[in-house]
Amino acid sequence: MHKIILALVFTLFVSAPLAAQESQLTLRLLLSKIESLQSEVNSLKEELATLKGTKEQQAVLDEKPAISHTTEHTKPEFNLTGDLVGSMSTLESGEELSRDDFALREAELEFEAHIAPDIEAVGIFAHDGDNFAVEEVYLEFAESNRRPEFKLGKFKAKLGLLNQWHPHAWPQVDASFVHQYIAFNADLIGAGLSAEVTTRKVIGDETAFTFQIMYPDDSERAVAPAMEALFSANEEDTPIKLARLQSKWTKAQQEIQIGVSSAWGHSDPQQRYEARLYGLDFTLECEDRFLLRGEWFRLEEEQGGPQEVDRSGYYLYAEKQITEKSLAGLRWDKTDFREQANLEAKGLSPYFTFWQNEQIRYRLQYTREERSDGVDDSRLLFQKTFSLGHHEHDH
Repeated sequence: MHKIILALVFTLFVSAPLAAQESQLTLRLLLSKIESLQSEVNSLKEELATLKGTKEQQAVLDEKPAISHTTEHTKPEFNLTGDLVGSMSTLESGEELSRDDFALREAELEFEAHIAPDIEAVGIFAHDGDNFAVEEVYLEFAESNRRPEFKLGKFKAKLGLLNQWHPHAWPQVDASFVHQYIAFNADLIGAGLSAEVTTRKVIGDETAFTFQIMYPDDSERAVAPAMEALFSANEEDTPIKLARLQSKWTKAQQEIQIGVSSAWGHSDPQQRYEARLYGLDFTLECEDRFLLRGEWFRLEEEQGGPQEVDRSGYYLYAEKQITEKSLAGLRWDKTDFREQANLEAKGLSPYFTFWQNEQIRYRLQYTREERSDGVDDSRLLFQKTFSLGHHEHDH
């Protein structure tokens, strides 16, 4: 009997506490697993909410182009630009002071319109007080992963830098000497096709290759019939071909751009003689509002004689923005003359530019030109440019 009593006592005082401890451990393990499962459930809920939000945002983004194409892309933008220039000049060859009154150099009307998501129509029309000209009218097809950027119509050639801008957007009042005496007065325009491909990390941070084929502009130009001056029109309308390679490097405090250009065609109506124009340009732009830019051109032209025309020239200018609305600059020129051998011109042109606001700009420039034949010239130039519309000056 006493054995039975001892067994009961053992069960009550020893086995029962051990069983209770095991139950508590089991309960704690179950609670821990429940908490872990609850944490996983909450994490899955957050992921599902994130995926749902991403899909909703993508749906909104997918809808935006359709809305934009039916509003912005069908609404054309217009701009009117006026370019007024006055000058005083004196030739140191016994001639009296010549004075040109302040007059309209060019009035330009520009319109742009997206006629499709990746197609833009551009038209630029100019009048100089005497002549009306269709300067540029073309369709531009935006570059994509499957094709390069295309232009089809009449447009300015990508020959160097200055030729890509209209006169009101030039960095100085006049074109450089090398443009005036060799390179088309920076006004090379023609009708044809342009293709441009832009790549990254080939040469520099960004590289663009452009090829253009165009026919001479034989209309009454508002500035000058520059294309015909060198690449003469002919009965068979032989096109002129142009190529340009441009690379850009972007650093922390500056941006460097280097370009190489070439244009070739015929210099006579019978297509017997070739003409070739080569160009090299560079631009250095710093964050402290300092700009350094230059271009060099070389002309090779066959004329049927024992010697070819071989002319070259360059310009270099630096400018510094001194306030939010003003900048000062200095240009140096040196060039040969296409029409006359052994004649050289060089000169210095300080200038000052002031913006009254985003639409109105004033510029004052003094140019000293010295020629090897002794016919020197001093010119004082004044320019006022105004713009009405969406246009921003290229320079």
